[in-house]
Amino acid sequence: MPILGTLASQAIHNDLNIHNVLVTPGNHERITGILDFGEMVSAPRIIDVAVAASYQLGTGDALLTNVLEFVSEYHEVSPLKAIEVEVLFDLIVARLVDDRDH
Repeated sequence: MPILGTLASQAIHNDLNIHNVLVTPGNHERITGILDFGEMVSAPRIIDVAVAASYQLGTGDALLTNVLEFVSEYHEVSPLKAIEVEVLFDLIVARLVDDRDH
């Protein structure tokens, strides 16, 4: 995507999933830490959002319910730009295709 080169880059985790997140015992909604920085790179932050969102997929009619909730909560803390929202779905799909090939 040529647009990615126009977005500001930052350090991103690039593999944020349930196996790399520590939560408070008894309160799985409170994140206390993040592990495994082996995939860390400098890239547009929306890629980090897309990677994490790709792990939130549901099933059936609720396929995107968790993704929408995740992105909404991320946006509440760190507002996404319109162009980031525009490319997000394509980046999620790209991550899923990449994961399938491994």
